[in-house]
Amino acid sequence: MLKPDEREFVQGICAALDQHLHRQEQERDALSILASGAAFEAWLAFEARLALESSPGVLPVDRFSVENERGKSDVYISDWKTGSDTCHALIEFKLVYNNKNWGTQVQSVFNDLYPTRTEKRLLSPTVPRVALVGLIGKLYLEGGRYPGPRHDIKEWEREVFTALEGGRGHGAELVWSGRRMALQHEWLDPNFASFFQLHAFTPVFPSLRFEGEWSAWPSRLLRNPSEGSTPPHRRVMSSAHRRT
Repeated sequence: MLKPDEREFVQGICAALDQHLHRQEQERDALSILASGAAFEAWLAFEARLALESSPGVLPVDRFSVENERGKSDVYISDWKTGSDTCHALIEFKLVYNNKNWGTQVQSVFNDLYPTRTEKRLLSPTVPRVALVGLIGKLYLEGGRYPGPRHDIKEWEREVFTALEGGRGHGAELVWSGRRMALQHEWLDPNFASFFQLHAFTPVFPSLRFEGEWSAWPSRLLRNPSEGSTPPHRRVMSSAHRRT
């Protein structure tokens, strides 16, 4: 769980990136072009660095440095005030699409929040790890290749958030949501409200080290959400994203 100052830090970073991406979409349709094709997490990571280095009010350059791919992390923020090797924050990007593979994409978020790879696990950021999850709802024109698209967007989003907030026996806490940006591209169905939206999640138990396989509950839920909706531990639902 984030402390108030940590939450403010994370939300400031996310808001700066959200504004930057909104500007990129307005000026050159960047998100619409990229989201209509394949995954683009690497692009988001580099744009995050550009956004933060051009926002000194959010991340003072005389104190923090921003790097990509250090320690196998998308965005690595160092705190120069306490030492050049002090890891202050780690940000990972994951895209989740409204297709039949969304469950696997959601599960991969927990690899970042509760890493098992040695190189990532040894990093101990001052601020709990952050997963910036980009939800993409889209529908191609007839004939477009898209594996099992979900048309019931509201229900799909509910299932995604249920899995994230109760997944892997640990859970993730929603700490910020960005603006919902409309996507328009010649490949996309104009009658479907295609969109991109970022959400920031942090681990409920940031100091927990997970060793082993995926918990049975999220896998079962992702295969068939109707089988149950209550995980084996207390659900943590952010008040910022409660659904009725």
